[in-house]
Amino acid sequence: MNEHIEKSDNIDILYCSSPAMFRDAPLRFIALALLFASSVILPWFWNPLFMFSIGVFVLSSIAIFDWIWKTVQTRVIITNSYIRVITGIFDQDTTQIFIKDITKFRCKQTVWQRVMGIGRIEVSSSASSETEIEIDSLPRPHMIIQAINSNR
Repeated sequence: MNEHIEKSDNIDILYCSSPAMFRDAPLRFIALALLFASSVILPWFWNPLFMFSIGVFVLSSIAIFDWIWKTVQTRVIITNSYIRVITGIFDQDTTQIFIKDITKFRCKQTVWQRVMGIGRIEVSSSASSETEIEIDSLPRPHMIIQAINSNR
């Protein structure tokens, strides 16, 4: 995961993470896990559910894979000099903003996100009037705030 970080004496990694999956939507996660498990278990007890369970198995598998794929393909790396967001696994898009160029930093948290320890991060730089980085469901947003504020 850290293969995109150039190793140097003056670069310290302060934060490195991907968006949270379970903490963002635990009810969705539990529902998909129950659908997946029931589609595997129920046909063994009642044979008429076999065709229905194949459909539920395929749909729940696709939903779980899609959710994992979207979560794993985003990585946030904060060092003492820049914020880097890498999106994608095969076709990658990298956005990098130097911490000294940040003009607006915003951390949004709903009550649920505060309880679960995740938040939405928005970062703007002096190069653009629009928000350049927007990432939802990042774990430990207080660490991100501390990392940015300590290096401004």
